[in-house]
Amino acid sequence: MFLSMAAQTHYDSQETNLPNAPNCTINYPVPLSPPLPAISKQMELARAMSASSKSSLFSLSRTDVVFEDDWLIAVNKPRGVYCESVLSSIPSLLNDSNDSVELGEASS
Repeated sequence: MFLSMAAQTHYDSQETNLPNAPNCTINYPVPLSPPLPAISKQMELARAMSASSKSSLFSLSRTDVVFEDDWLIAVNKPRGVYCESVLSSIPSLLNDSNDSVELGEASS
């Protein structure tokens, strides 16, 4: 007989709901660390809101580039700025640098 995982889990949970059985969950790991305090949720929300506002204003500049070659670019990402904002600003940084190199070659 073939049962899907969801059906098997439902079937297993019905078997463990005996009247005198202790209230425990089978097949679920017990967390090693205690639950976080309620204030941590508010702190994470405040951090995320701050990062969101910083990220919307962020633009990568040449001074942020630590290393660059044909295949790799390493940049100094400021604290509190989402990685997606940094990644999305790299193409414009590379286009700007290519334009400035071409302008420099044209003026020589």
